[in-house]
Amino acid sequence: IAGDSIEEFALRVFESWKPGQKGRDNGVLVVVVPQDRKMRIEVGYGLEGVLTDAAASRIIRNVMTPRFKAGDYERGIAEGLAALVAQLEGSGAALPADGRGESSDRAAPGIQAPDLPLVERI
Repeated sequence: IAGDSIEEFALRVFESWKPGQKGRDNGVLVVVVPQDRKMRIEVGYGLEGVLTDAAASRIIRNVMTPRFKAGDYERGIAEGLAALVAQLEGSGAALPADGRGESSDRAAPGIQAPDLPLVERI
C-alpha cells in the first residue's frame, strides 16, 4: 500500500475502480494486506443502509480474522465474501455475533454491535 494507511489506500482504489453499478455507488471493496496484518471493507454510499460499518466490522472480526490468524487466507476471504453476500441479500446467516469466527445457521436480528473501526489487525 506504499506507505498509505489502509483507509487511504482502500478509498483511493475504490474511487479509481468505481465498483458497483454506474450512478448508484453500490460497490464493495475488500482489501487484505497480509504483510501489514490489516484488512478493510470499503462500502459505497448506496449500500451503507444494508452493509453498515458495524456489519462490516463483524465480518472482519468474526469471520475473516480467525481464519487469517490460523493461516488460512483463502478460507478467510471466501467466508468473508460469503458473509458480505448474505448481509447484502438480507439473510445475515453467515454473520456470527458470538466472536468465535464460526458461521451461524441463523440470522441474528436485533443484535446491536458497537460502531467499530473497519480496520482489524490480524
